[in-house]
Amino acid sequence: EDELIDIIHGNELSKYSKYQKDYLNGVLLIKTGSLNDGIKLLVSTVDKLPKQKNEIYLELASAYIELNKYSSDDSICREILKQSDEDSEIIGRAQNLQGIINLYDKSDLNNTLKYFQEAHKTYTTVNNFNRIAGSEVNLGNIQNILGNYSRAEKHWNKALQLNRSIGNVDQEANVLLNNGIFYYEHANYEKAIEFYQKAGSIFKGLGNKHSFGLV
Repeated sequence: EDELIDIIHGNELSKYSKYQKDYLNGVLLIKTGSLNDGIKLLVSTVDKLPKQKNEIYLELASAYIELNKYSSDDSICREILKQSDEDSEIIGRAQNLQGIINLYDKSDLNNTLKYFQEAHKTYTTVNNFNRIAGSEVNLGNIQNILGNYSRAEKHWNKALQLNRSIGNVDQEANVLLNNGIFYYEHANYEKAIEFYQKAGSIFKGLGNKHSFGLV
């Protein structure tokens, strides 16, 4: 209904389109490394796109992590997590970012694990398989750091299965590479080579020269 009203009032649609364009350009600038320019654009759209407010805040939070502005990131995530009626994916992303803050800023592995587990649970309630697979990778990484190697393998194997089932070959390749590094570090060289080769085949097929070079 709101969109129909916007179509009737051409000027309003024009304004909305401009704000939406600024938002998308801000996200693009952040993803391509122009963090401060991207942040400025996103900040200018927050009040103009109220339905996407928390989505914009999460993009800002991701940029603040890159700039090591963890307190700003933490404030955004805490505010979002107070909103029980918010979309589950938004909540899950905020929980995931809280895990990253606790890892990089506080080196608190137990709290990191707690937030990653909460994000995984949130994504599971809405069957967001792409996010679930990513959270399995995160959980595996933390369990590996904590020295819980069998748990780490279980999480990574779940991530592999999920990525294959949904056709996310890029993330599948990254998990395979992760496994290869894991087995190499544990002197299981034959298995490491097996996973490296599988990852390399996918990266080559995708034309991802950088990742293929890493393999």
